[in-house]
Amino acid sequence: MKLIKDISIGKLLFLFIFALIVGFSSMLPMVFLYNAVDSGQRINALFYC
Repeated sequence: MKLIKDISIGKLLFLFIFALIVGFSSMLPMVFLYNAVDSGQRINALFYC
């Protein structure tokens, strides 16, 4: 029983971390695009190097 509980906690923790990583990786381009719109072509130059 303890083993099953440990596995489920580990699985929940893994899913939580995975969701955080996916959330950040989908959020970061939005932040960069927003900054690019705000500060002109400076950040766009970094993308197209």
